[in-house]
Amino acid sequence: MFFLNIQKTEILHTKSTFIKIWAGLNIALLVFLFTGNSFTFAFSALGTKSEEYAAKQIQEQLTNSYIESSKKAIGIKILEKKILESKVDTLTAEDNIAAYNQDISLIQEKISVFFNQISKPKQKIAELKTKENGLIDILLEQGKILIFVYIQLEEIQNKQKTRSEKLFASFFGDEEIETLESQEIENLKKIEKKIRPKFSDVLFQLQKNKFAQLKIQKSINPIEKQYKKLSEKRDGLEQKKEREEALLTQASSSKNEYDNLLATTRKQMLDSMLDSVRVDVELEALNKKLTELEEKKNSHKKLSAKANAEKMKNLLHGSALPDEIDTTGLSTEDIASIDLQLLKEANESKFVLATALAWPLYPKKGISAGFREPGYYKRFGMQHNAVDIPAPQGTPLTASASGYVYKAKDNGLGYSYIILLHKNNIRTVYGHVSQINVKEGQLVQEGELIGLSGGMPGTKGAGKMTTGPHLHFEVLENGVYKNPLDFLESGVLQ
Repeated sequence: MFFLNIQKTEILHTKSTFIKIWAGLNIALLVFLFTGNSFTFAFSALGTKSEEYAAKQIQEQLTNSYIESSKKAIGIKILEKKILESKVDTLTAEDNIAAYNQDISLIQEKISVFFNQISKPKQKIAELKTKENGLIDILLEQGKILIFVYIQLEEIQNKQKTRSEKLFASFFGDEEIETLESQEIENLKKIEKKIRPKFSDVLFQLQKNKFAQLKIQKSINPIEKQYKKLSEKRDGLEQKKEREEALLTQASSSKNEYDNLLATTRKQMLDSMLDSVRVDVELEALNKKLTELEEKKNSHKKLSAKANAEKMKNLLHGSALPDEIDTTGLSTEDIASIDLQLLKEANESKFVLATALAWPLYPKKGISAGFREPGYYKRFGMQHNAVDIPAPQGTPLTASASGYVYKAKDNGLGYSYIILLHKNNIRTVYGHVSQINVKEGQLVQEGELIGLSGGMPGTKGAGKMTTGPHLHFEVLENGVYKNPLDFLESGVLQ
């Protein structure tokens, strides 16, 4: 059971202590209910001083139990907070960020080594590049001069070959023209002779410079390849780390909201369990009271309990008149005894024997989480006293056996559930319901629609502790959680 897990945290020392506390609390609640609306007729008859004294004792016990229960509740809240904080820590990205930082640091060390290996060659290549640019500028200037010389020489040669201006020759004479052209050609050749070696030398230096760059670059290519690969890997890790940091920031900012949602859901599920335990205590207290009153009733020799009980049954069914009941010599305890006994029999007569249970919905996809599955406790910090039956959102849920609707709890977007009571101290719980079609106190028959399944995160009735649409189905026998598969038809799963 859930409280056996809490025992390990030293919040509850023993299971018997817990049962005694809850028994005291619920017996007192039983008295309160009996003095309310539906059972006033029974306890109004118990007017003796002994009964008043017993009620007073129970009230005192209620006060003490309430104090103890409050202490335990505080302990439970502290434990739940610790479990939640531990769970949040595991969900944060701190471990991933630390791992990324470590990997990035190791990669950066390797990158630094490669960087040092290529930095000097790279610097040398940069220097050669600068020198190359200077050589190119010189080469361009010298090239412009050579081109000018070549153009001038070609023009003069063309004039010498095609000269036809006779009039021009008559003024200056062919010899004078040839002399001028020869002098110009000589000057141009002198310029060309002076520039050409420099041009060739610069061109050689430029080629030599380029070869040196290629040689250095070739020597560092493998290192640069590794450097680039590691740099890309580091950048990828940096991006992943940034995403994890963003998730961590988001988780931190919404931590309070997460705490509240999870705490609310746990409380709702705890209420469901406590409701189940409370039923056992109420029934036990009722049976004990009936036994005590039965003993008092037998002490009266003038009363034929069996005969009067039969007459009162007939009265309840309308087959007898009030004056047909022999109440001679009856005390108020006797009357209360008969009333409570008849109430018990009337209630029990409405139930159908529940030794086997029908599936609340058809398990088309089997079982997604078994009874007390270890992984569930590790994830949610509480025992899984049920089986989870996966089903589409809104699948009809039917009563596994005829019985009485003890609880029909609609918690909005929180955990909603239905509890049915059956004969032979059998109880069934239907959790994560998205719609409730029954009311508390209603009698239902086996196979009758009681609600719709849910479980889709963020939807009505699902609560926070769910990973997908399914039915959370519990079975208790005499207040003890049992494996539902022991009560359900096994052939359906085959």
